[in-house]
Amino acid sequence: MSVLKLTKRSIDALEPTTKAFIAFDSELPGFGVRVMPSGLKTFVFEYRPNGGGRAVSKRRLKLGRFGPLTVDGAREKARGDHARVLEIFQSRQI
Repeated sequence: MSVLKLTKRSIDALEPTTKAFIAFDSELPGFGVRVMPSGLKTFVFEYRPNGGGRAVSKRRLKLGRFGPLTVDGAREKARGDHARVLEIFQSRQI
């Protein structure tokens, strides 16, 4: 698992390996790009539901493929998903 500033240039530079991996963004927690051995690159958002910390399994949302979806567009989608996750968690706290 690597952490870097996700930009078009940095994602283009990611080379596929024999196993799939995720490179996470240094600015937005949980936002990353999954690189498959085939070279397919997909934006993802990873979170833990209900604020459960490490005791709760992670969930991963697929945001879209790199290329048709830009880095900025995917980052905005991830921010929206992050806000929804927080909103759901806070509504259950009441």
